[in-house]
Amino acid sequence: MASDIDGIELDVQLSADGVPFLFHETHLDGHTTGEGRASSKTWAELSDLQLIVDGKRSHYRIPALQQVLKTVGRTKYLFLDAKDFGIRDTGMARALADLVRSNDVYPTVVVESFNPVLLLRLRREAPRIRLMFDFADDVTPTAEETPAQLAEIPWLLKQNWFRRRVID
Repeated sequence: MASDIDGIELDVQLSADGVPFLFHETHLDGHTTGEGRASSKTWAELSDLQLIVDGKRSHYRIPALQQVLKTVGRTKYLFLDAKDFGIRDTGMARALADLVRSNDVYPTVVVESFNPVLLLRLRREAPRIRLMFDFADDVTPTAEETPAQLAEIPWLLKQNWFRRRVID
């Protein structure tokens, strides 16, 4: 917060009970004191875990997006990289729209995702939120996605013809 940087990119996932939280990896193993898929855990389970830093248990915990929005407010730009790995409605769009709305951070939040279906839902939920579309193809993980995360993206979402159809 005290740095001169203008913005921060944050990876956002949705807990099993619908709470947006910050965590880049798909699985908790080796990164926290927990195990299994991060998005399969409730927020109560996730918030109880400690992060592993330099191979050791730390006092740090997985933050909820609400905590971060409340702390940062409009002092920095936040690029929320929504890790939503499917076509079905997970509730991510509504949860993000509700948090941006309730914290009134429209001017400083941009939601980005490789998932055009999520972005379309978000556009319908909250037209004022700025959106950014990340591209993913069948073979090349970007700096944003690990090979494991790339493998989780459904084939359809990696097809240019489908992405164009959804975002046009």
